[in-house]
Amino acid sequence: MEKTEKKYIKRAQKDYSISFKLSVVQEYETAKVSLAFLQRKYRIQGSYTVCLILKKLTCSTSK
Repeated sequence: MEKTEKKYIKRAQKDYSISFKLSVVQEYETAKVSLAFLQRKYRIQGSYTVCLILKKLTCSTSK
């Protein structure tokens, strides 16, 4: 009986530039698209990452 090795692929953490984050926020606010759509369009890895980008940048720009 053969042993099969499971290969785990480590996901690389990406650091997104502030200009990229601002473009995501701007599109979310103007186009009224869903968070899932933005995640797929910009190939953002985690679904919560989009939420964090919006949360951080909408709070800081509204002051």
